[in-house]
Amino acid sequence: MSFEKIDVNGDGRLSKSELMKAAALLGFNPTEKELTEMMRSVDRNNDGFISFKEYIEMMKGNYININMEAERMKAAFKTLDKNNDGYISLKEFKAAVMYNDDSILAEEVEEFFKEFDKDGDGKLDYNGTLGRLLPWIRDNLLRERPELFMQGETVRPGILVLVNDADWELMVSELLFSSSEN
Repeated sequence: MSFEKIDVNGDGRLSKSELMKAAALLGFNPTEKELTEMMRSVDRNNDGFISFKEYIEMMKGNYININMEAERMKAAFKTLDKNNDGYISLKEFKAAVMYNDDSILAEEVEEFFKEFDKDGDGKLDYNGTLGRLLPWIRDNLLRERPELFMQGETVRPGILVLVNDADWELMVSELLFSSSEN
C-alpha cells in the first residue's frame, strides 16, 4: 500500500490511527500493543508519527528476504487465471476487466489484450506478460520518477500491489483506460 493512500489526511506523516486503518485494509488486526511496538520500532525521531523516510526504511526491512511484490503479482495473475491452466485467456481477462462495469467496451478490452498477446495465441502467460506489462506501466503511466517503479526486470521492493479481486480489477481497468487515451 502506498504512503499516500495510508496518509489519509495528507499531512506527509502517518499517525497510529492511519497505520491501524491500513493494517485493517490489508487484512491484519494488530492489537494496540503490537501497533505501539511497530510505531516505536519505525519512528526513529520519536515524534509519534512515521515520516515518508521512516516508511521507506520500514518497507526495505520488510522485503529483504522475499520479493512480496513479485509474489503478489503472481497471486493476482492466478486470480485472473480461473481455469488454472497457467494462462489468462481473452475470456478470463474480459471477465475481470468488465466485471460490474458497463462503461468498458469489449473492443477496448480486446485491443488492450492484443497489445500484450504478442504471439497472437489468445493467451497471456505470467512471465511474458509481466515482462512487457511492467515496462509499459513504467513508460506510459508513471509521470514522476518512473525509475522508482522497477528494479531490473521486476517491481522494485517497496512497491505494493494489493491482491484481492476488487483491487486487481481496478488496476486493470485503470490500465485499460490509460492505454486507450494514449
